[in-house]
Amino acid sequence: MAVIGYLRDSFGTPLYAWMFTGFASVTMGSVCFGLFSIFYGFKLGLTLESYAKVLVATSLGNLVISAPIGYLADRFHPLRMEIAAFVLMTVVSVLAFFFIVGIKSFIFFELAISFAGTMWATSWAPLCPALLPKDRYGQFLSAANVLGMLVSMIGGYVGGKFMDVMDDYRYMYLWSLVFCALSAICMAMVLHHVKRNGGLKNYVAP
Repeated sequence: MAVIGYLRDSFGTPLYAWMFTGFASVTMGSVCFGLFSIFYGFKLGLTLESYAKVLVATSLGNLVISAPIGYLADRFHPLRMEIAAFVLMTVVSVLAFFFIVGIKSFIFFELAISFAGTMWATSWAPLCPALLPKDRYGQFLSAANVLGMLVSMIGGYVGGKFMDVMDDYRYMYLWSLVFCALSAICMAMVLHHVKRNGGLKNYVAP
């Protein structure tokens, strides 16, 4: 009964249900990219050393953009930044699917997707304390993390099967765009419910 009460309390409110679904969806959307990007790079001709340098470049780039993204989240609200990040991830995934033709274009989109991912992750951090009820913050955050871990486990298997069927690493971007677009829709619904609970400036947690 305690577990049922925990689940009902954590996921029963529409605002939080949409919020956590958006989080779960982007987690699912990141699975194939995280698992198969390195193999796509190898297929296009990257060496292990070259791919390591790409990872270093993405890490340095993410380090540089994290502070400005944090400022923008404070300036415009993290929910708006989340929606923008998911739209950007969707657009970049579409472009990557159609326009990766070699090593240079692969590296470009590798960086672009990584930066968009940093945008959503950095914005997610202040979004949780902004929207979740303060008296049950730990409970709701744990619910989101449990859901994320379950989705990661399921996504690894389902995403692997999907890539086996497609038999082309390019389709990891198709996988990504579907779930990132779903995340954008979910966060737009969160914004709708936030407006019904006082709006971004006068929000009161349900």
